[in-house]
This record gives sequence, C-alpha cells and structure tokens, in this order.
Amino acid sequence: MNLTGFFRNCASALKSSIFGSSENNEHSAESGFIPTDEQALELFAEIRAMPLSHKSERGNGSACDLKAHAIYVLLAERGVEGIEKGWISSPLAPNGRPNFLIKPPVEVHYALRDIDLDEEGRLRQSVKDDEPFNIHVATVVTTREGRRLVFDTYFYEHPPELEQWLEDFKPYEEGVELKHQLTDPDYVGFEQIGMGLPREGSIKQLVERGHSYLRVKFQLNNLDSNPVETPLQAKWLSPDRDLEQDVEFKPE
Repeated sequence: MNLTGFFRNCASALKSSIFGSSENNEHSAESGFIPTDEQALELFAEIRAMPLSHKSERGNGSACDLKAHAIYVLLAERGVEGIEKGWISSPLAPNGRPNFLIKPPVEVHYALRDIDLDEEGRLRQSVKDDEPFNIHVATVVTTREGRRLVFDTYFYEHPPELEQWLEDFKPYEEGVELKHQLTDPDYVGFEQIGMGLPREGSIKQLVERGHSYLRVKFQLNNLDSNPVETPLQAKWLSPDRDLEQDVEFKPE
C-alpha cells in the first residue's frame, strides 16, 4: 500500500469513528479527480449533514481549524485534487499580540454548560455569542468550471465562492483591513503557516498527517453541537436552482 492509500484509509477510519459513516461512496476514487460544480454541491451537502460541521465552542464558530482539517481529510479520502485552505486573519495589535477584530457574519447562539437545563430538565434560553474573533479558516475546492468554492459548512447552507466568503467576514471596527491567504491544506493551525512541510510521499509526511488527524479527532469529539439557526446563502446559486437533492441537516 502506498502512502496516499494509507492516508485515505486513515481518513476513512476518521470519518467512520467520529463523524458518522455515509452510505454514499460514489465519489471515492483511487485516482484523484477535480469535481464539477454539481459534484462539489453534493459533497458539501453530504458533509454538512454530518455532526462535525456543526460542532463548536463559544467564540463564533470557534474550532474552525478543526472542522476545516476534518473536511480536508474527508475530501482527500474521496480523491478530490487541488484542495486548499483559505484563511482570514486580523492584523496584529501594536504590541504584537493577536487582535480580535473579525465580525461574525451571522448570529450564533450558545448554551453555556452550567445553565443548559433548569430544575425541571428543560433547556434554558441560549445566549447570543457576538464577540469578535481573530482567525477564520475553511477548506477551498476548485471545480472543473474554475470556481473556487469554500466548504465552510458551519456558516453556509451551500458553498460560497471565495470572493463572497472573503466579503462576508468583515472587520469589527471601521478602518481595519483583514488579511487573506490560501495555503497548503496540511497546515492545521494559523501559527503553522510558513513552516516547512514534509516532502510529498515521505514517511515524515505520513507521520505528521497521522498525528494531525488524531488530534483533530480527539478535540472534535469533545465539542458540543452548536448549529447556526440561519446559515448564509451562496450568491452564485440562482434562487430557482433545483437543490432538492441536497442533504438537509437537522440538529439532533
């Protein structure tokens, strides 16, 4: 078995062990492929229906790095080629420390653990989490039609084009210019960007990928589901487009 095959087997194990298995394996391939727009929509819908897409912690979709890496692994397992990660970041504060200046693109509500249930066991009202954040990341797939689609399954109902995604995340304060970049998908955290990556097909690459997916598995397992009630729409899709085939997510 070659290293690519081993990585795909790791991805398959990751998917079945924590994200829920899927009966739809029509996209699986030993050789890579570039998806069409329609295939990308199907993949997005399938992944968005998985519990992983709606897990987070307080911080407006926090754990986006974990979700983005998990989605990258799932797409790699299907043989999708040309995967990237898109990053939006706040400029550093004058003292060089992280500056939390990215505005949430949609309302996010979160139920604090210590007030989840009242004395009768009923769910209390959730709290609105509208604090600014510092980094946001999502997986990016380029289709055969040349469309760069962002697999931000937490905030969106369907994949937006890269241009819309960058525009939707605005600075919290006027005059602030957010930074944008595309990177290799093997970078899990923002602080890793720029560090050298192992040579393609090397044992070191295999070990680092395995370590990354195990860490993602562990951390996602310990997060609660916190779905967005009104996800954003993808502007490139016409209102009359037939999307009935898409998988609808229903929080459990």
